[in-house]
Amino acid sequence: MVVPENIEWTATPLGMPTGYRQAMIEGNPRLAALFTFRAKIPANWNAMPHMHPEDEHITVVDGICYLGIGEKYDEDSATMLPIGSFTLVKAWTPHFFFTKQPCII
Repeated sequence: MVVPENIEWTATPLGMPTGYRQAMIEGNPRLAALFTFRAKIPANWNAMPHMHPEDEHITVVDGICYLGIGEKYDEDSATMLPIGSFTLVKAWTPHFFFTKQPCII
């Protein structure tokens, strides 16, 4: 069991924007197996269109973020994901992500 006060957040990982924090909940992302992590994402951050070799499950724990599907970054086509939202991005599906305010996924 993991409760919020026991989550250990890392410093900003290499290649991520200032203010981004990550906490591994279970598993190892370097292995071909399921893993779970939390991410604190700063306001006004974006991830350009990309894909993953595995399904990606996203739950919004705090704040609001936006997710779009496709190879073109187009904020107008993205879906707003408020607190409590869940989405599944299937493996090899091009998608993009952005924030306007801080969020935790």
